[in-house]
Amino acid sequence: MTTDEFERELRIIELIGAHATITRRPSRTGVRRTSESTDDEESLRPEDVEFPLHFRTLENRVGGSVRLYKRFNDTWVVCIDARLHSYPDRPAIHAWIAKNTGTMPFVQARVEPASDNRVTVYATHSFLADEVTDTEIEQALGSIDHVARRWHRELRQIDFVGRREDRARSESASERTDAEHLTNAVVRKAEGTEAVLAELDTLIGLIPVKQLVRRLTALQQVAGMRKAAGMKPVAPSPHLVFTGNPGTGKTTVARLIGRLYKELGLLSSGHVVEVDRSGLVGGYIGQTAIKTRAVLDSAKGGVLFVDEAYTLTSHHNNDYGAEAIATILSYMENNRGEIVVVVAGYPAEMAAFLEQNPGLASRFDHTLDFPDYTDDELFSILQWMILDNEYYLSNGARAKLRRVIGSWPRGRSFGNARQVRRLFNEVVAEHAAWLIDKRITSGEGLRLIREGHVPSAPMRPHDTDTLVPAGYL
Repeated sequence: MTTDEFERELRIIELIGAHATITRRPSRTGVRRTSESTDDEESLRPEDVEFPLHFRTLENRVGGSVRLYKRFNDTWVVCIDARLHSYPDRPAIHAWIAKNTGTMPFVQARVEPASDNRVTVYATHSFLADEVTDTEIEQALGSIDHVARRWHRELRQIDFVGRREDRARSESASERTDAEHLTNAVVRKAEGTEAVLAELDTLIGLIPVKQLVRRLTALQQVAGMRKAAGMKPVAPSPHLVFTGNPGTGKTTVARLIGRLYKELGLLSSGHVVEVDRSGLVGGYIGQTAIKTRAVLDSAKGGVLFVDEAYTLTSHHNNDYGAEAIATILSYMENNRGEIVVVVAGYPAEMAAFLEQNPGLASRFDHTLDFPDYTDDELFSILQWMILDNEYYLSNGARAKLRRVIGSWPRGRSFGNARQVRRLFNEVVAEHAAWLIDKRITSGEGLRLIREGHVPSAPMRPHDTDTLVPAGYL
């Protein structure tokens, strides 16, 4: 290896290592372990590594590889790949690749043939090795972090649809027994749930929520299988209690629950109607029951999501919240299997709310507790917003944003992801004002967020914003 080649490789290793964790596959030989090495990931010195490099991104732990190759004109190229998965070779997969190639800055979709009539899809980007910058490497890895799980979820959904179509074409024309029909229906529904659960997994944080949702799904699936086999089904009540502070994902998960219950056959449509006290309670006697009944009718076949449900209880005799609760209870009883009710609010208030009405508490078998996001999770949400809106951060802006998030007081009124949305809006507004002041109308300046665009003072936690991105409500 010449001196120039060694310096080029060392430079690429340093650039990648600044924004990802360099790993190696267990089958590699001739690579020395350091004292900090673990069983599943090894700390490597640059001089220990040979190309292709294997890495994991720092934010979402997406795995990939980096290779160097020489073009016909003697220029060297560095290529970053993240393998999404191997899928059946379907026309719909290729159509998706054509649609998504080039839609994200610093990352494209690429497909390569695999064995057994399958193809492998990669998120990828290439640079001229001698000209690539630290910022370009950072943005390429950030973009891969952003799209890898989302693209995999979309491709799995395409595969699910394709497999259903394949089964429909290959089904025998002969009649099946009722038991066979029911069993196959359960299997198809179980497959459909995976697309929704995969989307749940793409949400940042919410680990205990994800675990409980998967347990509930398994319980409902097994109940369907037992029923198909002529056994007594044992299934939990589909109605749920969500507890947590604002901005922790309760509304988003309620929407996913609606879709999940539809896939499981528990609901006919799975749509979600969101309401609070003002949407249920009237101003005079008799109005509340009519108003609440109309909302329940609109949610029939889906989910009624009652936010801040504890506000329906009051110690005042002339309050009409109790009338709304009574109407909801009666409707749940008379329309079993046709509606699911999810009540949500602060943990302590929701516990008191259920204790005040044993009839209501008995309808809910499970409570999902939504924890506050950590500083790292809040920064990951901000990264998602930055990339989704086709901006990227300088190193200085990245460090300052982490400091701002870390300075936020974590009181009862802390807005979690809503607070992140407000920060994003402030940064974008400051960036826009700077562009106008500098009369910049084109180029990288339209996308690059610099340190000076980030506010220094922490925002007041009660200054929340209603414009919250779907996925982090």
